[in-house]
Amino acid sequence: MLKLFSFRTMAIIKRELRAQIMNKTFIFTTIFVPVIMVGLMSLQTFLMMFEDKKVINVEVIVENVQLLSMIEQEYKQSDDFNHEMFHLVVSKKSRNDLDTYIQTVKPKLLDSSLNGVFLYHREKNTIRG
Repeated sequence: MLKLFSFRTMAIIKRELRAQIMNKTFIFTTIFVPVIMVGLMSLQTFLMMFEDKKVINVEVIVENVQLLSMIEQEYKQSDDFNHEMFHLVVSKKSRNDLDTYIQTVKPKLLDSSLNGVFLYHREKNTIRG
């Protein structure tokens, strides 16, 4: 009796699977969805090839002159940076000058002519961006 039940159950499962898998809609979506996914990824890659190579401007503000020279030297010597794409400006500002500097740089940040400002505070030894 157990074999008969198992045989009948397997026959029903096979019939239902064939009915679902051999359905035209299933076959169409099985082929069409991956083609659409690959097509969209290819389109994105194709459009990125024509993207403008704009320069990314970043300013680093430090209080310490030694740190200033170390950052400039590392940037100039490093091969990890694409120097045509990234433009780095390192400058020294005191804490008192930061508020006025931030107010003057704010319009550049808002119109995207400046992409980032990093501040290094000596007492806290933290970087804020």
